[in-house]
Amino acid sequence: MLRPPIIVALLALAVTCGLVRTAEAAPTLTYASAPRYVVHLAPQVDLGTARARLTEAGLSVHTTVDCAQALVVEGTADGLTLAKTAKLAGITSLEPDYPQPAHLPTSRPLASPIRRSGPHAVPNTQPNDEFFPDQWNIRAISAPDAWEYTTGATDALTTVAVLDTGIDLDHPDLGGNVLLGAAWNFYDNNRDVQDISPSGSGTMVAGIIGATANNGFGIAGLAWSPQIIPIKVIGWDAAHQIDVFYWSDVAAGICHAVNRGARVIHISAYHRNLAGAGSLLNQALTYANDRGAIVVAPVGDERQFGNPIEYPAAYVRLVIGVGAVDSTNSIWEHSNTGNYVDLVAPGVDVVTTVPMAIDEVGARYGTGTLLAAAHVSGVALLMRSVNPVLSPFEIADILRQKADDLGVIIGPDPTFGAGLVNALNAIKGTPHRLTVSPADLLVFEWDAQSQTYRQPSQTVWNNHTGARTWRTTATTSWLQVNEPTNAAPIGSTPSLAAISVAPPRPGECNTRAGYVRAESQMPSRANGPQDILVRVLLPPCAESPFAVFLPLIQHSPPRPVNTSR
Repeated sequence: MLRPPIIVALLALAVTCGLVRTAEAAPTLTYASAPRYVVHLAPQVDLGTARARLTEAGLSVHTTVDCAQALVVEGTADGLTLAKTAKLAGITSLEPDYPQPAHLPTSRPLASPIRRSGPHAVPNTQPNDEFFPDQWNIRAISAPDAWEYTTGATDALTTVAVLDTGIDLDHPDLGGNVLLGAAWNFYDNNRDVQDISPSGSGTMVAGIIGATANNGFGIAGLAWSPQIIPIKVIGWDAAHQIDVFYWSDVAAGICHAVNRGARVIHISAYHRNLAGAGSLLNQALTYANDRGAIVVAPVGDERQFGNPIEYPAAYVRLVIGVGAVDSTNSIWEHSNTGNYVDLVAPGVDVVTTVPMAIDEVGARYGTGTLLAAAHVSGVALLMRSVNPVLSPFEIADILRQKADDLGVIIGPDPTFGAGLVNALNAIKGTPHRLTVSPADLLVFEWDAQSQTYRQPSQTVWNNHTGARTWRTTATTSWLQVNEPTNAAPIGSTPSLAAISVAPPRPGECNTRAGYVRAESQMPSRANGPQDILVRVLLPPCAESPFAVFLPLIQHSPPRPVNTSR
């Protein structure tokens, strides 16, 4: 395999200086051309300046991995490049980065899809999505019971990044939840994140995590209205008819997701071979964890090929690794096993979204550990709404502690990890950080002409958890407080409590004040009660009709004291 002269030159320079990692893994694709190289730079080196220098030297800089202080280069150059590149001080190491084949889920058509026109009547214990009755996987992890407490926050707390093949932006169940301004295609270096893979992997994963629920169409995602950031790191190589990815794109995608507010990062790209890019990936994952982002990845579908250890799931302290079980809670025959399996989740014939170009009904049965991992990403997203400040390690511990133990061994084992993820137990086991709005003041103003308040009723609302998670009480008898209810049916968030004030008593005037107390009712609480001041503005008190005038009293000056004797 021929390498471009500039890469040879850089490699020679690095070997001479002892910077290159010589224990390289061989490329796993027989057609793989010259790899990209990751140029690691010292902390004091400005990435913009380094990028300009490498470009001047004839290199094509594919991307910047800012959180790992690295640049990814490719391309050819003339023989003078070595001399030019040597002027770039601060190169600490080089890592080769070969393309890797992506192992993506399979799918098959639904057995007998029933198309319904618009929402249909169902009991209030489940959403009205047309294929929800077929979503055995959602019920297997007790998600409907968890929805009684939260269906996900309605603000930036519910932001998830999906590092995959992109998303079908025209899908009715997903398009409205895509945070397109934050999306990026690292494989092609552009903004096109449309899912064109024959597998539809990214669309399948996104559906399990966050398909719009209770809209009368398709399926219900675990989080009902999340903000999904599509980050395309797996590309379709049409010439060789294969999905491929580079680890450098995965690392860059992790940095990008964290910097754009992702609270959960789902990585679908996995492989047994790090191909020399392990340092870069480790730095990116550490960056994500240090900034509070939870990273979830599949343990792989290759047990029949020697049960290899797969990355990134094998980074056990940085990533939650997930295996797949079927509807009987038996391990899927292709799901990898090992000590890096944290949890298992449904991953065999689960109903999820697919690109409309693949199936006109927009949904199929899908199979693979990627889809199992998506269940854990969705549950982690729900946990984030209950407590947005828990560390990734705390959330991972709760997920493991509250899982349903499977297998013949009591406790964690290499096949099932800690067991089947349980959404209800995870939500109830998460210390509840109640956050209500407004947090400071409610004002009621009495209108003397109409003899009513200009604000007959006001609300205290919570965008993160359901009505069952909190209650409100009043500290004075003239404040009337209704218990929190849901703004939408089926236990969905946001939830709100109505506050009203009794009319003033005859002759009452000026201002009075009291408090409404909001308090969590969850088994585990992260914060105490929150008191909201309620101020009532009444007409000013009338002036008294009588005036009292007191005469001026003049005092005689004190007599001087004669001190002489």
